[in-house]
Amino acid sequence: MAESTSSWVSSTGARPSSKGPPVPAREGPLDYAPAVICRCGLKAPRRVSWSDDNPGRRNNSFLMCFVPLQSSMDCKFFSWFDGEHSEFMKTLLIDLRNAVWRIKAERDEVDELQSVDVTVSRELEDQKKMNQSLQEEREGMKKKLAEKDELLQAMAMKMCAGDRSRSVCSFVCVFVVGVMLGVMLGVVMA
Repeated sequence: MAESTSSWVSSTGARPSSKGPPVPAREGPLDYAPAVICRCGLKAPRRVSWSDDNPGRRNNSFLMCFVPLQSSMDCKFFSWFDGEHSEFMKTLLIDLRNAVWRIKAERDEVDELQSVDVTVSRELEDQKKMNQSLQEEREGMKKKLAEKDELLQAMAMKMCAGDRSRSVCSFVCVFVVGVMLGVMLGVVMA
């Protein structure tokens, strides 16, 4: 059994959003015959009502003056195309309208989630590229540090080979190795 509007409202605490008609119009607002002329002398457009009070009178259509309601030229013409539907038909049409609106809202949510998913995927791919670039940069720095370490060790060896005493040479070697370890630990920790 279909859920009525009142039970749907009480169970969800809200009415479905009315984002336009639940189904497309079967004809344009002026594509009907015979023409109904309003007090302005214009053909009155036929529109579909999806309100709770009038969810449709034969084809859910009503006629209203084409001139905007806020205009001073509005002749206030209004007439229903058909008589009112029974309470059963009203409830049925309202339930169907609400079901279509819920499905459209769910589809909009799915579309939004898919859009977010695409955005997150792109951001993750960008993050992977950035991480790879940083890793390559870190490897290059390690290589440069190793080259400088070799150069410093060679310099220390030359100093030790000279006339200087062994204690000064040992001190310089220990100092150079300590500095290099400190630099390497700093790079690795970063």
